[in-house]
Amino acid sequence: MPADNQLDPDNVSRIVMLTYGRMTDGKSSYWCYVAVKPSEYDKFMDVLKTGKLNLHTYEDDGYGEVLVSGPGLYPPANITREVALAFNMKVKELFSAEDPKSVITQKIEELKRKISGSETAS
Repeated sequence: MPADNQLDPDNVSRIVMLTYGRMTDGKSSYWCYVAVKPSEYDKFMDVLKTGKLNLHTYEDDGYGEVLVSGPGLYPPANITREVALAFNMKVKELFSAEDPKSVITQKIEELKRKISGSETAS
């Protein structure tokens, strides 16, 4: 079985989210898909709620990765489909109301069961 740290949520998953904000001119809007490390999710949400998220320092702040962004209120549908495809998700899963950390824990447990099952079959 792989070492436990190989199945650490930050090593095997990200929480993909769509965020919105204002450009530095204060007038124009932007959208941005980000991939958040599970361990940084609560901190990220706190910063997001206060309106103090700085996408210029997002990766340096340790939250995860900026995937794609653009001007306007909403991303084009093809961009949303591409993000979902890149993360092997259905588009509706990008906007699910489920607790993402619980989903990750469940999927890691399923992966552990599959790995241990394949090792005992060998």
